[in-house]
Amino acid sequence: MAGMDINLLAPICRTGYGVVGLNLLVSLTRQGHRVALFPRGSVETPPEHAACVKAAHERQAFYNPDAPSVRLAQHFHLFEHVGRNLHCGFPIFELNRFVKAEVHHMRCMDRLLVCSHWAQGILLEHGLSQDQIRVVPLGVDTTVFSPETETVSSNEMKDTIFCSVGKFEKRKGQDILIEAFNLAFEPGDSVQLIVHGWNAMLDQAANQAWVERFKTSKMGGAITVTAGPLTSQAEVAGLMRLADCGVFPARAEGWNLELLEMMALGKAVIATHYSGHTEFVRPDNCRLIPVGDLELAEDGMAFRSQGNWAKLGREQVDSLVGHLREVHHQKQSGQLRRNEAGIAMAQKLSWDNTAQSLIRAFA
Repeated sequence: MAGMDINLLAPICRTGYGVVGLNLLVSLTRQGHRVALFPRGSVETPPEHAACVKAAHERQAFYNPDAPSVRLAQHFHLFEHVGRNLHCGFPIFELNRFVKAEVHHMRCMDRLLVCSHWAQGILLEHGLSQDQIRVVPLGVDTTVFSPETETVSSNEMKDTIFCSVGKFEKRKGQDILIEAFNLAFEPGDSVQLIVHGWNAMLDQAANQAWVERFKTSKMGGAITVTAGPLTSQAEVAGLMRLADCGVFPARAEGWNLELLEMMALGKAVIATHYSGHTEFVRPDNCRLIPVGDLELAEDGMAFRSQGNWAKLGREQVDSLVGHLREVHHQKQSGQLRRNEAGIAMAQKLSWDNTAQSLIRAFA
């Protein structure tokens, strides 16, 4: 297919949306498309992509008003677009309910792009048209998150190292992780847990409160919590490479970039089988935590009962405990193998695949 003009309204920064925006821009450009970038918020560009971002940003001065407009934003902030061609909203949402005004705003889009078939189903339940919705899976940069680039072999280390990457909030399930890790192991066991949860939306005291929950628990002496944000995808990959297993007991996810990144590295992973996870986790590539009931999503902050997420109770804690112990046993007995099925899934879900899916969505 010949290259086409696209107007992209997206953040370019270290947030989840910003990582998606950058990788989508880079992949579209690599495939020969001419992207006019209209950044949302301040631009934080990795040096290796500075030229690409600069060229796309400058192209907005003479953007094509007849090109499709793609706005990567929350579902309640899709209405601002550029030009007179297709207006495509690309929201990444975690919950299963929308208020009437949100549904109206989404219905006004010519196209609604969603990451997963789970998200597509939620929109259909709200009466949105099948013809309007396109599934555009997100991806992973396998040049950064590649098992071939590993310089540290965790399999040569004595301890079994678990890693949790995801901002501190109830939705991510860190409270369940603390409980399960303390039930699964005893001080003196050859295990470690590395946690990277710095949340830029929280103040220092709120972030520190999460740190204290981990460090003052029974297994606190085996837990390392990173201080402050990581500054690049390479740093994220470096942290993940230290681990044997990634742990993601989330109550809800729009996608979960970090889970797929751990899979791309060939690491064992444990995750809830719900919401965005269901697009790419399978029994052969992930140790699944089953989800049954849902409950009102309430954390007193971003989520105030406007929808539902997975209810994580005793069954889910016991499942996570069992998975943690199984991974530990396999590591200590020399049976823990590289996650080849996870690598295969990650290779399928490249950012180039995301860009190609986006182009097909315009049809």
